[in-house]
Amino acid sequence: MKIRTGFVSNSSSSSFVVAFPRKPESVDDVKKMLFDKDQTHYKHPYGTWEDGKEKDVVYPVDRVAETVWEDIKHQDPNNMEAIYESISCGWFDEFDGLSGHIDEYGNIWDAKYSTNHLDYSNPDDKKKIDEIWKAREEESDRRAKEIADRFMAKCEDMFVYVFEYSDNDSIYHAALEHGDLFKKLFNIRTSYH
Repeated sequence: MKIRTGFVSNSSSSSFVVAFPRKPESVDDVKKMLFDKDQTHYKHPYGTWEDGKEKDVVYPVDRVAETVWEDIKHQDPNNMEAIYESISCGWFDEFDGLSGHIDEYGNIWDAKYSTNHLDYSNPDDKKKIDEIWKAREEESDRRAKEIADRFMAKCEDMFVYVFEYSDNDSIYHAALEHGDLFKKLFNIRTSYH
């Protein structure tokens, strides 16, 4: 039997494309848009173990709002290049009828693009592999652009920002990545595992 003795990382990061209903002007603005009025803490989705018991890990919403505000201050809203980049190289749930399974190299993962049966040391197979990879990259780019365009079409008069958090950075950043931080706002989460 395996027993978790603390926070377990799967060494991932996630990017979030988030639409705010109005332009945030302060930490307090961000806090109001992210959290319920009476909410004081943001809960880590996993917690930790202490003295043989699971213990919640929580962070003040002021700290979380400050982190998000700092990220907002360093970018322009509705930056299509940043939005496209954030969804072009990872995995996300289906969005607007489009599959979101794009592998870590930014390529669509589909049986028609499989190279498992080919031998790279064989010159004929190498040529086929190169053609398949090129087709995968083109399809991935096309699909990522289409998803970004559809997302932005639903965000008319909204302010869209991109955030990236990784459980490699700290248990706090893991809470931002794996929790429900942006649940009140229209968003796409792209996971890079």
